[in-house]
Amino acid sequence: MLLMAEMATEDQAAMGAVSLETKARRLAARARSMDEDEGAKRGESQLRTAVAKLGEELTALAETVQLVRAVRSTGPHVDTDVELSKPMDELAKRVRDIGQPTSQYVQARTREVVSIRSTLTQAAQQGWQGWAQSQHDSLPLELIPRVEFYERERAQRVVRDLTLSIKAVPTIALVGKTRQDLMWLRSVLEKVESHELDGVIKNLPLVLADISEEDLLALRRDAEWARRLTLGLA
Repeated sequence: MLLMAEMATEDQAAMGAVSLETKARRLAARARSMDEDEGAKRGESQLRTAVAKLGEELTALAETVQLVRAVRSTGPHVDTDVELSKPMDELAKRVRDIGQPTSQYVQARTREVVSIRSTLTQAAQQGWQGWAQSQHDSLPLELIPRVEFYERERAQRVVRDLTLSIKAVPTIALVGKTRQDLMWLRSVLEKVESHELDGVIKNLPLVLADISEEDLLALRRDAEWARRLTLGLA
């Protein structure tokens, strides 16, 4: 009886040991599964973040492309020797051939988009600055004092804004406003150039006897020239 009791006790101990080992294995397996699930969730979160960032940069790239078109529409050449679709083409190929990309892969494509946008922004700025400078240099600024007094302040402001825009980072709004302002200013200056005073002014200085009453009246009607008229003895 004692022997049988001892054997039963040993069997229970053995079964207990097996049971504990089994539980330990199960717990270890569950822990690994939880770690894997946590890693998968972390990976999915990182991928979502990377995709969101890529979307933001693609939106910014689209805006930069619109800026390049706006600058180019004013006349200057804008060098755009870049492959706009390359990052997204590579991403689409990766998804098609392998499946869901990693967050690191998406981040690499995002860096390519940022690089393309930077190149286009620099090209647009160079094209804009060259154009704005050429427009400024071609304006007959010596005619500004002869602009009608009620338009002269605006004309001076347009010239001042154009000067500042030469060094500015262009925007679509700036390009549009500058083009409109220049169209207005050129029309105003064209009126001054065709003014009846031109024939008199280009022949100055004149002897008083050689100036007709009509020419003298025209000079007196012009506010700027009326202030500058003086009489002198030869």
